[in-house]
Amino acid sequence: DLAGFSVYGYEDGKWNRMESYLDGNSVCSKVKELGIYRLVYDPTAKQTTSLPKAYELFQNSPNPFNPETHIKYDLPATGHVELAVYNILGQRVKVLVNEEQEAGHRSVTWDGKDELGKEVASGIYFYKLQTENFEKTKKMVLLK
Repeated sequence: DLAGFSVYGYEDGKWNRMESYLDGNSVCSKVKELGIYRLVYDPTAKQTTSLPKAYELFQNSPNPFNPETHIKYDLPATGHVELAVYNILGQRVKVLVNEEQEAGHRSVTWDGKDELGKEVASGIYFYKLQTENFEKTKKMVLLK
């Protein structure tokens, strides 16, 4: 059970528990600088549930990418989510997410392949997040 895990940061000679949240099968924490961090399991600890306050689609990372990239997004409410990749002509290349999802911090990986499993060409692509109450598009670059 991931609920007992928390991220701790080392600062001023001691370990401090940071606000941690679950993102799929990962335990995450937002940090503002490089440092020393560790993952600690405490079955008696209560998991901090950090739900996003607003919808957000973040810039993919890495960008430019080859052969894969990660796309993160925040959902403040449960609902149907579609995240798709489009080419420069506006043609849909790949649907990454098309399902009901609970509120939370989410991420998905695109492997640079289309719906048929074929590698796409180098170039500029767009990814669009759509929910009932939110729509946002960002640009990414695939370099081979």
